[in-house]
Amino acid sequence: MSSPKRKEGNSLGSPGRKEDLALHVLHSLDQPICLIDADDSYLFVNKAYARLYGYGPESMQGMYLREMVGEAIYTQRLQALLARARAEGSSEFQGWVEYPEDGRRCIQADIRHYTYPGLRDRQCLIIQSRDITDREELDERRRKSLEFQESLMGEVPAMVFLSGADGVPYFYNQAWLNFTGCTLVEQIREGWQEMIHPEDRKQVLDRVQYAIKNREQLHQEFRLRHLMGAWRWIRMEGKPF
Repeated sequence: MSSPKRKEGNSLGSPGRKEDLALHVLHSLDQPICLIDADDSYLFVNKAYARLYGYGPESMQGMYLREMVGEAIYTQRLQALLARARAEGSSEFQGWVEYPEDGRRCIQADIRHYTYPGLRDRQCLIIQSRDITDREELDERRRKSLEFQESLMGEVPAMVFLSGADGVPYFYNQAWLNFTGCTLVEQIREGWQEMIHPEDRKQVLDRVQYAIKNREQLHQEFRLRHLMGAWRWIRMEGKPF
């Protein structure tokens, strides 16, 4: 990794000054933290932040943020967020960052105004970062799992639909659509209720709502209109999902 150019003259404090106590505390934290000057150069980085880039904390003072995170992520995401934090007091970043030491990680960062003793005339920002890679990867696996389940249910020969906690369906598989002769647009939300025999409708819907409210399994027989117009008896099995 090439060493970014360092801007001189941004060193903070001197050992022993009372106002440096806060910076010493920041150094002891495991959370990566840095202070950014008005031109988006580093005023201060703690040890956890410097470790991500393979530098010592003091050697990063005066370097520019864009040179560390990369031109693309700086111009496309960070530059606007930094400007918003200066204008509004805070902003938040979440995205994937490539680190020399740890590789590609998903980072969530809070960006806020910061007033440092002796630098009250400087537009400082403090950036506090959190590594959420494990959480993001878990969420991605969950999303893929749900997509797979819906894809799988879409192909099974049994009629399947999924509803939310309000009892309103948001997914019907192909077997259901083939049986009723309806399109997904026609069946989405309350459309399926019109397919239930009028004499069975209230009992079925009341039982469905009760099962959803109490997180119970559902076993119900009723008549459903076939695409040819005849009523067919079906048995519905439902369970919390």
